[in-house]
Amino acid sequence: MHAGDKLFRQIIEGRIQFVVPVFQRDYKWGAKEWQRLWDDINRAGSDSLLRNPDAGHFLGSLTQINTGIASLKIVEVTLNRDYDDPQFVFESLNDTGVDLSPGDMVRNYLLMRLEEQEQTRLYTEYWSKIEGHFRDDKGQINDGEFNSFLQNYLALKRRERRRPAPANRIYEEFKRYKDTLAETALEELLADIRRFAGYYAAFQGRAAIPSPDLADAMRYTRRRGTAPMPLILRLWDCFDYQRTLMEKEFIQALGIIESYLLRRVVMGFQTRWNSYWSVFAGLAHSIGDKPLLEPLRREIAAIEGWNWHWRFPRDGEFAKELQERDLYRLGLICKRILERLENFETKEPSSTAHLSIEHIMPQQPGQEWQEMLGDAWREIHGAWLHRLGNLTLTGYNPEMSNRAFEDKKTIPGGFKESAVRLNQPVAEQPKWTATEMETRGNRLAQQALRIWPYPHSNAA
Repeated sequence: MHAGDKLFRQIIEGRIQFVVPVFQRDYKWGAKEWQRLWDDINRAGSDSLLRNPDAGHFLGSLTQINTGIASLKIVEVTLNRDYDDPQFVFESLNDTGVDLSPGDMVRNYLLMRLEEQEQTRLYTEYWSKIEGHFRDDKGQINDGEFNSFLQNYLALKRRERRRPAPANRIYEEFKRYKDTLAETALEELLADIRRFAGYYAAFQGRAAIPSPDLADAMRYTRRRGTAPMPLILRLWDCFDYQRTLMEKEFIQALGIIESYLLRRVVMGFQTRWNSYWSVFAGLAHSIGDKPLLEPLRREIAAIEGWNWHWRFPRDGEFAKELQERDLYRLGLICKRILERLENFETKEPSSTAHLSIEHIMPQQPGQEWQEMLGDAWREIHGAWLHRLGNLTLTGYNPEMSNRAFEDKKTIPGGFKESAVRLNQPVAEQPKWTATEMETRGNRLAQQALRIWPYPHSNAA
């Protein structure tokens, strides 16, 4: 390796053509880095440096300057492929400016040692498509999402159960994983990463999904967060590549995951993300080499046996909590539950994005409500206001407000005119008391048991 001290103008005025490798990372400089360069240029053009041109200023690898250009210097580094390792040089030179992301480091680790033609081919065919799954509308890579993918990919491949590697360890962990693949061709590894990146993007709603039913199941599960990602990636692989999971089974498996997380939220079993991630990583590794629906049912139900804190809530306790807790205080989760109940078992789902949660018995009951509820109206109101039996969806929340029950049924857009299915049985009631709320809550809870079922095993 030879490094020489040259003026910047000697480089750009020459006849040598410099080729930027195809794997060069995205441009990431912001105001902070440009301000530093501007300050350096000003210093390089100061009177003291002009009086002593040999003093100069070390520019490093920057290529666009002007306000002192004759005094700027760079270091030219020439490598010989016969005995210089470009990867080691690359790592040693990139400790200033904007830090390289783990994705940058992994990409260069895989491609840098190759000849230019092979670099270009593999980058175009594989890595550019991998990165494409993580670019936003402006073409910028979301490093956080890419890091998350690499964390989950490595965890799945290395059969990790405790927690994913932190972002600052992804590169080192990837190199360790690559060392275990001595017999695996680079192109085979890149193809595998590209495939799993597609699975990750599909689950996140950024890539095509084969059918509307599977897309719906993905969307419902995605609302519960990214903790199930190791298991999601494993199921995608079995469905798309291994062909050991049919689409119907895949949808049912996603339903089990959603049910597990939703039931636990309703029960108030809030577990930290890392703990949930460990549960799903363990499931991804324990359902066998040819995972089907039945092993998943069996393994996720078996959590109760080895850790009660992470158990799958049973039907009875879930239905009871769903009816009796202040569901409204779960906010968006409450609305999601009502939305699923609204579109349960229908081929013509209602659009619910514009709807809001409505308290049938209002939060500020007037005289009519107090008389309908009776002498114990305060106790009934306090107990039932935010429960499932008293909650519905409407696009006319301001119009309904605290109106009397009969008015809520008959005003334009009221329950009798509502296109919301949840409101049809309400419109048929002559009154709205604790009895009606209890009956409705029980009916909706029974529907919820079918939407979010317990994973009863079919094994004998």
